[in-house]
Amino acid sequence: MAFFYDKITIFVPHLKTYLYIALFLLVTIIFVSCKQEHSHNSSNQKEIQFSDFEKLPQHPFLTIDFSLTTQQNKGLLKANQFDKTNQGFFEREMDSTIVIFEEDENLTAFKVYLKSHFYITNNQLLYDFLAQHSTVFSGDKLFAEMKFNTSEFPFSLTYFTTQNQIRIHFIKQ
Repeated sequence: MAFFYDKITIFVPHLKTYLYIALFLLVTIIFVSCKQEHSHNSSNQKEIQFSDFEKLPQHPFLTIDFSLTTQQNKGLLKANQFDKTNQGFFEREMDSTIVIFEEDENLTAFKVYLKSHFYITNNQLLYDFLAQHSTVFSGDKLFAEMKFNTSEFPFSLTYFTTQNQIRIHFIKQ
């Protein structure tokens, strides 16, 4: 019994130290696992592709081209599953994207309203994507202005976000 008592008295004074070591190890394991999960999520976000803007900056949105007339660009929208509504807008029903052209013969400006869950939840990534392709930008994901100096038709855009949509106004320079 004395032998057992000697072992306990040796262990008990170091109990506090053992608890601190165990707590430190637990916190370290939690921290490392959270950091790995965060970096995994970040790498997934970078893989998101904005197919409506894949031809930027030559084509500001889908295949819309400032060198074509407004009528020609309306025809290109129809080929991309957009239908003309009663108000004269073009809407893609599957994601509630709306495009509005000014009624000039030559395309000088148009607006795009992105209302899908995909764009609303990836607002910051879309802003970053557009800013990365621009030559000059100012602002943030709530309101920004960007310029694109393409060789043929330079253009600018204003980027405006509300809770339910992202509005992008493209203007030929």
